[in-house]
Amino acid sequence: MGYPDCLVFDIGGTTFRAGVFTSSQRLVKPVLRRPSPSVVNQPGTSTPVLQEQLLESILEAAEHLKSAHPHRNLKYIGIAVPGPTDSSGKILTAPPLWGKVKRPYPLRTLVEKRLKMKCSGRN
Repeated sequence: MGYPDCLVFDIGGTTFRAGVFTSSQRLVKPVLRRPSPSVVNQPGTSTPVLQEQLLESILEAAEHLKSAHPHRNLKYIGIAVPGPTDSSGKILTAPPLWGKVKRPYPLRTLVEKRLKMKCSGRN
């Protein structure tokens, strides 16, 4: 049994990367790269604003990748984040993104709701 084609996101404290991972387990080039919405890149920005910017960055990149790869059957999303997550996909804390603030953020739920795609989020 093969794997489905997926949208993949690697979110770090300095860089946000997004791409397509194929059913044959290959990353399609080019990978989108941009600065992460984070305390490192935007000092002084509040955590709620950074969280909203992160969601919007994911949504925009997902739409771009889906448009760039219309022949792919993209049904799933994988997101790697720099902090612990719980079983529901909430980011419990993400110091590289939000500093010492401990404000759980339901990223997986928000992404699934907005993109209507199954999502998995992990550290």
